[in-house]
Amino acid sequence: MDALRQPAATPEVEPIPTLLSHALLQDPVFLATAGGLLLILVLFSAFRASPKKAGRKGTPTVVLVGPSDSGKTSLFAALAHQTHAATHTSLTSSRTTFSLSVPSSPRARQVTLVDVPGHARLRDALAPHLSTADGTVFVVDASAVVRAAAGVAERLAPVLSALAVRSRSSGSGGGTQRLLILAHKADALAPSQAQGRLDAVARAKAVERVRTALTRELERLKAARAGGAGGRIEGMARVAGGGGLWARLFGASAAEADAGAGASADDDDALVWGAKGAWRWDDVEGVEIEWAASALGAPGQSGEQGGGEGEADGLDAVREFMYDL
Repeated sequence: MDALRQPAATPEVEPIPTLLSHALLQDPVFLATAGGLLLILVLFSAFRASPKKAGRKGTPTVVLVGPSDSGKTSLFAALAHQTHAATHTSLTSSRTTFSLSVPSSPRARQVTLVDVPGHARLRDALAPHLSTADGTVFVVDASAVVRAAAGVAERLAPVLSALAVRSRSSGSGGGTQRLLILAHKADALAPSQAQGRLDAVARAKAVERVRTALTRELERLKAARAGGAGGRIEGMARVAGGGGLWARLFGASAAEADAGAGASADDDDALVWGAKGAWRWDDVEGVEIEWAASALGAPGQSGEQGGGEGEADGLDAVREFMYDL
């Protein structure tokens, strides 16, 4: 039987020079096509790398923005230095890095906090801060938002636009941007509670008050834009970055940048205002919008003292927001 058994066939392996001399590998059209596909694959893989994660390495930077007199400076001092003293309107930014602790984690982490002045004359100075922030806190005076809603909404719209434009970036700062809209000074809406203390009901009412007022004003701004009655919001393009995408990537002369700024601004604004119809917060592309309420009470008063069960100053929500970046 062994004499009838045939030896196993050994497959032939073509030598490397023979493979390299294949007709396809001699075809310049094939080589150009294959090289182009390979280049596209490499670029696609590079852009698919998560820019959000890359931007979250190291110490996160949180920027406090909002209108003047909304309480940003006192909030900055309370978060970074655990103090609450009388403050005045500032025309310069403040920056500090400190160790942040939160109830949800036993470990502290370093965070950089920036307080950006809210004066209208300094609107152009906002863009550099938003372009490097890992998280943005837009501070609103909840006690005055009803009568000041128009001005607050006009300050918020450029911030939304800048963050939406940045979310499309392929650089380290791209990806979903996080924005916390903070209903500050909320204790003024609940006089029955101790100053600087808020229970869950008071916090929810403050957030709803701010959200309702801003929704109404942003709806008005959207309708004005759609009808051509209001034009573009002042400072929108400047805060968002201005210029066309081509100019931002490859550079352009002043004349070329001005020529393309209008069309680019319209494209950028569409990221905020969405399609036709009512204003919707969910229509803001690339921005994760969160809400919270806080209070500090009168200067010199500690938010950690007094109050009943379930009451707090609301700053833990801000701390958790910063810690999670």
